[in-house]
Amino acid sequence: MAASGTPPASEGLLPATHFVNPHTVRGLTIRVKPLQRARHGAACDGLAGWSMGKAASTTRSQARAQLRSGIGKLLRRAHRSYSRRLQDELAAHGVSLAQYLHLRELWELNGLTQNELSQKVGIEKASSTAVLDALERNGLILRVRNAQDRRKVNVHLTPAGQNIRDVLSPAARGVAIQAVSDLSEAELDNLFSALNRVIANLDPEG
Repeated sequence: MAASGTPPASEGLLPATHFVNPHTVRGLTIRVKPLQRARHGAACDGLAGWSMGKAASTTRSQARAQLRSGIGKLLRRAHRSYSRRLQDELAAHGVSLAQYLHLRELWELNGLTQNELSQKVGIEKASSTAVLDALERNGLILRVRNAQDRRKVNVHLTPAGQNIRDVLSPAARGVAIQAVSDLSEAELDNLFSALNRVIANLDPEG
């Protein structure tokens, strides 16, 4: 039994979650027992650890969000870098990048119409016509009015247009090799897989 006027020890102790150094409250000396102090310290350590872990997780999530939000910028940078490098290689042979893209489609299927060719290259018909004009002036293609449908014009490679493939294809292949020179086979497979999935997500019919 506690002395008269002195509350029982259990009433004179703050809960373990309120850790204080010995001090006086309402004239009573409040002392926290060592066990309570240890329990409170462990609780504080656990709370601090949880808070730090949550903050780190939030930071990582924000970093991932920023990275993912910049995927368009990254793809554009990769495209620009690749295109500039390829253009430099093609220029050494007197061919522009746009001209090479048209020739490449004709190497795969000679005799395409102008409309088909512009669609495969992915540019407007008017822009494609300007490219074909230059190729024809350089003796690499020949445009012929379609016999069955006079509204259509077919584009055919000349012998010079066929032969220049032996020069341009290795140049383009060299740029492709350089672009992935430090990627492993597994990384290259993952890259192709990821890019194909990006294309499928944005253009299911493409």
